[in-house]
Amino acid sequence: MQRTLSLPIQYQVFSHKDDRYMKLRIHVMHDGPNLNGSVFTKEAMEAAKESIVNIPILAFVRQQDGTDSADFGGHEIEFKFTDDGIEFVYLGRPIGVIPETGNDYHYEERDGRTYVVVDGYVWTNYANKALDILKRDGIKGQSMEIAIDDYDYDEDTDEFIIKKYRYLGLCLLGDDIQPAMKGAKAELIGNFSAVNALKEFSVKVEELNKSLQQKAGTGYKNKGGK
Repeated sequence: MQRTLSLPIQYQVFSHKDDRYMKLRIHVMHDGPNLNGSVFTKEAMEAAKESIVNIPILAFVRQQDGTDSADFGGHEIEFKFTDDGIEFVYLGRPIGVIPETGNDYHYEERDGRTYVVVDGYVWTNYANKALDILKRDGIKGQSMEIAIDDYDYDEDTDEFIIKKYRYLGLCLLGDDIQPAMKGAKAELIGNFSAVNALKEFSVKVEELNKSLQQKAGTGYKNKGGK
C-alpha cells in the first residue's frame, strides 16, 4: 500500500533582538592553583565541560551599609535550627542560565593561565535589582559552585588537586568580595540575539526534511507542501 506524506514546512530567520534576555560573557575559572588552596588541571576542566550546561547564574542582592545603593553578596547561606537539627538555606536566587546551545564554551589563554569561558543569559523579567546592578557596573566578579567527585592532597604544597568535579552554579559577587579564581568575572554583553538560535532551528528543519525524504524513497511518497 502506497502512503503519501505532505510536509508544508516553511521557516524564516528574523534579525530582531529579544529583550527577555541579557547576555553575560563569563570567565568561570582557570587551571593551576587558586586562593582557595586547590589546583585544577586542564584535564579535569575538559572532563567537566558537559556539566556546565543548564546550570543557574546565581545572585544575592544586599543593601550596602550606609548607602542607598545595592550590590551582590557572595555564597550567602542562612542557618536554621529545626527539630531535626541544623538546616542550611541558600539565599542566592537564580537570575539566569547557561544554555545547552549558543553558550560559546571555549578556553582562553591569559597571564599564563587557561580560562574556561562561557556565555550565559539573564532573565530580564525576573532578575529585578540584580539586572540594575549588572547594567550599572557592567562587569562583576564571579565564583563557581561545584561538586568535587575526586581529588588528591599534596602534603608538600598543602593543596588539594581536583581530579574530577561538576559545575552546580555560577555566583555573581559584590565588589568587596575577591574571587578565588584570579580574573573570574561576568561581563554584560547585551541583548540576546535570536538570529543564531533561529538559524540553528532552520538547520534542524532542513535535516528533518532530508531524513523524511530519504524515508519517502524507501516506501513513502513525498508530494511536498501546497
